[in-house]
Amino acid sequence: MKIYKSKISSIAILVIVMGLSGCSGSNSATTTTTTTIVLEKPFGVSLLSQSLPSALELPSGWTASGTAENSSSGALEPKSGKGFGVCGGPNRDMLLQQFGVVAWAWSPSLQPEKGGYAYISTFEFPTAEAAKNFIETTASQASCGSLTHEAVELGEGVTPSKNSKTPRFDGFSGSDNSTKWEVRESYTVGGKLASSTSTGITTQTDTEYIAKIYGKTYGQSERIVAAFEQHLNVVIRYSLIGDCCVYGYSNSEASKEDLRSSLSDLNVMAEQFRPAILKKLGLSVNENAPTSSNVTN
Repeated sequence: MKIYKSKISSIAILVIVMGLSGCSGSNSATTTTTTTIVLEKPFGVSLLSQSLPSALELPSGWTASGTAENSSSGALEPKSGKGFGVCGGPNRDMLLQQFGVVAWAWSPSLQPEKGGYAYISTFEFPTAEAAKNFIETTASQASCGSLTHEAVELGEGVTPSKNSKTPRFDGFSGSDNSTKWEVRESYTVGGKLASSTSTGITTQTDTEYIAKIYGKTYGQSERIVAAFEQHLNVVIRYSLIGDCCVYGYSNSEASKEDLRSSLSDLNVMAEQFRPAILKKLGLSVNENAPTSSNVTN
């Protein structure tokens, strides 16, 4: 038995070659069996957290609020159904659990110069294959294209249970706990960001909220654009959230600014943050799923 050890892009590969010779005299047959075992690179919650931008590392005009979270300070909230997951399927946390997420971290709420909100998340999976499957499942889940469901106003002092099966929407800043909102969601999935050299996808979710109270109609729209990138067994997610088109309220005139972002805006965001995140993780810009090399006897 011979054991060869080589290192490729921080991935340890063990190749075991076994030669078996025939026991009878004249013609001996040799069978070679090659087994490749890929040991994924361990990152850990501490490194994932440190890879996210600090307040001092934000681009000019950007600010941050709230606190960062990770798998040491918070818990995932797996849910499924209309109003939770894309097309009524498993939400992101449920998919993370499904593919065995090892550690995760996401930034506090970031406010771009344009307005709206942004978040950056990092997820570590046990293998690059699991990371790839997480991204592919996220993409395939949006196959319904659109979905309509109902949400209930988030009343003052109401904190939805983590196990609640009723989606909530805060449209009136906690004015009641009974108004029903019609929620219309549409989904699109595309290829990776223009600036990315890694395996990945982009998604866009447009949501419209409509409520009728005492004969008056209220509404607003929201858009979330997100990108998922695979780097070995880590997935980085960039997202931008913005709203527009508020109507029906007495102060609607002050809320007509369109803060919805495009995939071009998301691409610029990723270009601003990606190099530093990958450097802190010890990854190169084009490092992706691990590959194996052929070893001959």
